[in-house]
Amino acid sequence: MRKSQLRQQVDNHLRHNHTGSYREKKHRYFVLHKIIRDLYHIKCIPGGTWHALTFDHVQRLVAHWKSNKLKPSTIMTRLYDFFTNPRGLTTGPMMTPIVFIKV
Repeated sequence: MRKSQLRQQVDNHLRHNHTGSYREKKHRYFVLHKIIRDLYHIKCIPGGTWHALTFDHVQRLVAHWKSNKLKPSTIMTRLYDFFTNPRGLTTGPMMTPIVFIKV
């Protein structure tokens, strides 16, 4: 899938998601676009939609963030924001095993 298509899906989702304050919406936008950029940077691209994102993609993303020396709290915040995104951008089969990721 192309980066622009993933961004378009995220933008469309966020355009219809009116939950949270202005600051929370901006942070949600930042986190989702940061995840897209990092997935393409490590060449670990989900095919099709967000629903094609697997546990392996998330593990590689966490390993990439660790190599960039991000704090574990930052990594957990990003993952929490991604997986608890309201109105179901992430409703694929792998959305529950976040507990098992070692940060």
